Amino acid sequence: MINIPKKIIIEFQDKENRPLHQDNILFGIKTSATRKNNIDISPFATNKNGSATIFKEDFQKLANEYIYLGIMDYTSLDSANENIQIYFIGRKNLENRISYLEKLVKNTRYLKQSEMWGDKLGKFDKEMALIEKRNVELLNQYITSFNMTTNIKTDTQLISDLWDKSEPERHYVCRLKLD
Repeated sequence: MINIPKKIIIEFQDKENRPLHQDNILFGIKTSATRKNNIDISPFATNKNGSATIFKEDFQKLANEYIYLGIMDYTSLDSANENIQIYFIGRKNLENRISYLEKLVKNTRYLKQSEMWGDKLGKFDKEMALIEKRNVELLNQYITSFNMTTNIKTDTQLISDLWDKSEPERHYVCRLKLD
């Protein structure tokens, strides 16, 4: 069973091991499931220093969103295997995500109602507006990501690790070969 660290720090470096001072480098963390389908927790993004700090609560929240909104059959993160992979999200994957989100955003209904009616909306409409707002934010994040400026077309595994014991913090250095 997976033991998610309380704090995960990820730093990006170039192929010469120099810090990659770049914001909005998008990456994900995949876990293999002990049953049902694997869980892909993404996107995470770097700050202007090319690093990201992920807290356990944020990791779990994003995982739960993925499971809740997923189109496949997923189990909870609690039953995930301790094997994890940290990966750089390639352009092809992002282009697919962008294409999908553009269709969703084009048909935004609840967000427009929320902007007009505000607190007068019911609970369901408010929740749907939040989902639509998140889709708009994700679309903008994908389009403006550093990943879209690179020649890295496919997802690239950067780190493979075991989260098999309880630890307060995990620190990773991910090297990107940007030719």
